[in-house]
Amino acid sequence: MRTPLATLCNAAILPALALAASVCTPAQAQVGSGCPHVRASAIAEATSTIAPVRICNTHVVILGVTIVLGRSRCATGFTHVAAHFECQGESNPGTDCEETGSVAIEFYRCQCTPHLGHWLEYTSCECQLAGTIGTIATGQTFQCP
Repeated sequence: MRTPLATLCNAAILPALALAASVCTPAQAQVGSGCPHVRASAIAEATSTIAPVRICNTHVVILGVTIVLGRSRCATGFTHVAAHFECQGESNPGTDCEETGSVAIEFYRCQCTPHLGHWLEYTSCECQLAGTIGTIATGQTFQCP
């Protein structure tokens, strides 16, 4: 005797989905305790380079002849986010995490800047803040009443 596919699906899949839904439910949505038991997670400062990368040269000019002494890399720019705290659901008994503000995602533009001397010419990679390109919500831990 064959069991209909719908019966097998209901018998095997629906209980699995119910279990997954109960495990994946955010702590804030759990009913009964009144305290979500979560805290703010520390997020480290982060910097990300933006390609392409240019080459800055250091060279001397002697009697019109250029001798390259070295090269350094200079990215087009980079983004920077300061260290902060975020509500990511990290477990902690008796506390709650609430969003309290934001931290800026800063964009820096970089370029090879020439420096001229009597016998030495070189370029250095110099970066300046060009503005912000967004924000990230910050969180803070509070004791539950």
